[in-house]
Order: sequence, then structure tokens, then C-alpha cells
Amino acid sequence: MKILYAIQGTGNGHVSRAVEIIPLLKEFGEVDIFLSGNKSQVKIPYEIKYKSKGVTFSYTKRGSLDYWKTAKELQLRRAYQEIRQFPVEEYDVVLNDFEPITAWACRRKKIPAIGFGHQASFRSKKTPRANHRDFVGERVLRYYAPCSHYVGLHFDKYDQNIFYPILRKALYDLPIDQQNHYTIYLSHYHHIQVIPHLLKVPEVRFELFSKHCKVKEVQKNVTLLPIDGATFMQSLATGSGMITGAGFEGPAEAITLGKKLLVLPILGQYEQWCNAEAMKRMGIRVVKKIRKDFSDTLKDWLVNTPVVHKNYPNQTREVLEYIFTEKVKELKK
Repeated sequence: MKILYAIQGTGNGHVSRAVEIIPLLKEFGEVDIFLSGNKSQVKIPYEIKYKSKGVTFSYTKRGSLDYWKTAKELQLRRAYQEIRQFPVEEYDVVLNDFEPITAWACRRKKIPAIGFGHQASFRSKKTPRANHRDFVGERVLRYYAPCSHYVGLHFDKYDQNIFYPILRKALYDLPIDQQNHYTIYLSHYHHIQVIPHLLKVPEVRFELFSKHCKVKEVQKNVTLLPIDGATFMQSLATGSGMITGAGFEGPAEAITLGKKLLVLPILGQYEQWCNAEAMKRMGIRVVKKIRKDFSDTLKDWLVNTPVVHKNYPNQTREVLEYIFTEKVKELKK
């Protein structure tokens, strides 16, 4: 069986999941990898046959979508040419993790494809949505990378074809501790916007990971660190909690490790506000954005918000077996 695995490379979560999936995926057939976008700090240690700049989003230093920069970076003519030329017809199965080029190539050539990952879970109306229903946001989830079949991942099994998160295998082998530090990763904020608030909570140590940081730096109770997967996982495993965006994989890792969690959704990013609503229902603290009183919010969170712990199983093989025993049969009908 010849398999095309198309990966959205604009976020660390998609790529981290791919690193776990690829070795097991190769047991089901010959795998070619397509990587779209180049904004992930996580590297794929496998041969990538196809690469594309994809269709990506940019953010301001204050944590919201930068519509102007996003529009300037869009290269629709190039994307359309890639869609027309990509040889999806050469594959028996196309597994698509929210990747638009191959999704639209399949749609154009009327070739079935399996949409797989967190965004695929939003095909179900039972998946939690933000209180402010966003027409554009719903259309992005539905048409950014449209596929004929879907297998979703989410914080809970809200519907059929939705599984628990696929997390890094190394996560389950980490020695868990509860030291007096909190891990922070806010990809949509520049660290200069965050540090002043952390310094106002001197009784607590923070380990702040930033894509704008090149070398480790210590400022009183704040340790600023460059992005590094192993260092980040060690920080999360040995710390007391995490502050991060309302993405999917990062919060899921904190939840399964039993860490206190605070999330800040990206302004204008509808999917994250839907995730935030799901986490809010679970009892996790959600903060709309960093305001002048953010240090007070932190102090209140540290004292009054309980830990939400769900022991998500290591189920990568189970999900892939479901895809290749159940979903692949549907492709051939």
C-alpha cells in the first residue's frame, strides 16, 4: 500500500504528532511525507519527499492574528499551481493532518482522503464551540483542508470517529515531580510582553520558552529559554503547572501529567476559542488576554484553580489500526 501523509507544519503540535505516527504508519505500507509550512520549531527526523510553503497565519507580538501580514504572505497563485500539479492519484491512501495543498488536490481530482487530527474533530456538531459562533472560523475549519472522510482527536470522545490526543511517547516515560516552577509557552506573545508580569510574582519561579530567545537568560524569578523539545518536556514534567495558548497538544500534555493549567487563546483564532470552551467545561482556567492586572490573575490562579488530570492513554497504534481497518474500507466503497 502506498500512503501519502500530509502534515501541516505551521504549528509544533502537528509536527510533534507526526513524529510519533510515522514509524507506526510505515507498518501499514510505503509512506511518503508532505510537509506544508515552515513555522514549527520541531523537526521531523524522517525523509520528507515533498515540501511547500503552504498557506500560513502570522501573529502580532500582543497575541492576536496579524491579518495584514497574513494577507501579504499568501501566495495563492503558487498554491493553486501546487494543487493542480500534485500527484495525489499515485497513492492508495491520503492521510491529511489539516494540510490544504493535498486536500484540495484530492478534492479537485475527486480522490478520497482521510482528514486526521484535532481539526477533524470539528466535523462533529457535538464538539464544543466558542460562545461567539464565528461564521468565518467555522468555514476555515471546514474548507481550509477539506477531505472526504475524517478521524478526529480531542480532549474527550465527543462523538464517533473522535479519539483522545496522540501525545509524544517520551511523555509517558518522564519522571514526574512537583517543583516550585511553572512552564510557560505562549507562541503568540513576544516574551518582552510577558516577563514584566512574571516579575511581580517573585515567590514563584517561571521557565519561559520563547521562539525569540537564542540563549538561556535569567531575570530574577524568570528563566528565559530557547525552544527545545527535550528541555521543554523536562520543565513541564518537573514543574507544578503550565501557562500556554489554547492549542491542543500542549494543554493535553499538561492534563495527562496532572499539571495545573492556564490557557490564553489567540485573539481571532476561532479554533483556539473552541478549545478554550472545552477546557473551561473541564475546569481549566481560561484568560482572554494579558492585561495590566495579569500578575493578579496569576496569583489568583495559583491559589484558587484546581488541577484537572486525565490520564490519556498511549493509543497511536490503536488509532492507526482503526483508520486502516475501518476508514480505508470506506474509501473503497
